[in-house]
Amino acid sequence: MGKSIIRIIISQIIGFLIFLILLAIANYFSNNLNIKMFSDIVAFLNSNLMFLVFLTIIGLTNEIFWNLIFPINLIAPITSSVFTIYILLFFKRLLDFLIEYENLAINIPIEQLFFPITLIVLISGYIIILVRHNKSTNIEDRSGTKFPDKKKEIIRKEIKRLNRDLKEISWNDVGDEFKDALYKLGNRINNFLDEDKKSKKKKK
Repeated sequence: MGKSIIRIIISQIIGFLIFLILLAIANYFSNNLNIKMFSDIVAFLNSNLMFLVFLTIIGLTNEIFWNLIFPINLIAPITSSVFTIYILLFFKRLLDFLIEYENLAINIPIEQLFFPITLIVLISGYIIILVRHNKSTNIEDRSGTKFPDKKKEIIRKEIKRLNRDLKEISWNDVGDEFKDALYKLGNRINNFLDEDKKSKKKKK
């Protein structure tokens, strides 16, 4: 899990409140300044204010789902797709405003981009979730937190292999006392694991 849900909500609310404050300041200046372009832009934002509120709510919901644990976050790609649609809708409104304002004779079929872009966002979202889930699973596997018995068995095999190698290697350059100490150390560790395994079986 990434950010906490409370932090996400607070940050989104603060961001939107800042936008409202800036819009209120812009409205004040648009009423006192005789600048047509500035007034038209402010009027456009005012007319789309409820749409922006709804867009903010969808964006907040989407971010919350992205920060939930697996498998609850499987809803996140769907909310991302919905969020993408509304972003494209707002972009279309902005584009229509600019075309009408500048009297441009162009026609951009942005509606045709809705489906492919939404599909790309949906598929990409599920790929990201699966990659993150597999990565976290591999980290837990390597740490041994979920498979302590498996890790212990690997250690035991390595100790047995070490004992076997100690018996086979010619210790010409190593003192007898050091060789004997290493050999006994390996046997003690091996016996300790045997006793631990036997005590577990008795408990069962």
